[in-house]
Amino acid sequence: FFSGHMSDEIVKVLGNTLIRHTDDSTEVCNSHTVLANKVVGLYFSASWCPPCKQFTPKLKTFYETIKKRGVEFEIIFVSSDQNETKFTEYYKTMPWLALPFDDIRKQKLNGLFGVAGIPTLILLDVDGTVITSSGRAFVTSDPGGADFPWRGKAVASQLNLWFVVFVAACISSSFFLSIYWIYVTFKK
Repeated sequence: FFSGHMSDEIVKVLGNTLIRHTDDSTEVCNSHTVLANKVVGLYFSASWCPPCKQFTPKLKTFYETIKKRGVEFEIIFVSSDQNETKFTEYYKTMPWLALPFDDIRKQKLNGLFGVAGIPTLILLDVDGTVITSSGRAFVTSDPGGADFPWRGKAVASQLNLWFVVFVAACISSSFFLSIYWIYVTFKK
């Protein structure tokens, strides 16, 4: 992840340290080491958010499934919690990394990725490019991660949607033209 391919802006924003909870303690991790050559998910969430509390267990199951398959993947929890106690309680339910509660990088990440609401899961490729900002939708629709990390799927799903709309419009147009033709023909 940080092997020299990553954009300087993201390296600056993520910084050198992250945290991981282990049993009853929290350890400080070197970002360069724990994220090297991995797809990274930035998980924007908070304990006070009902949709977040519903999505987090799904994401946890997904994460554990992907890790068991040996996929190089890591998640970083970016909290919007209002106090450290709530942050700590919520983070203890998660098996992945996090930015520390009082870390200013949280606001920078929100701005850099245009996070407007939570929960949001943004996937970054090994080189730091955004794979998708719709990670939540992909985890929900592909809980086993069969197509993970969904490179190109975001674009493909948009193209499929436009194709369906186009076909529906063509069918609708043909249908209405046929009705009009019948009306004009038999009106005489």
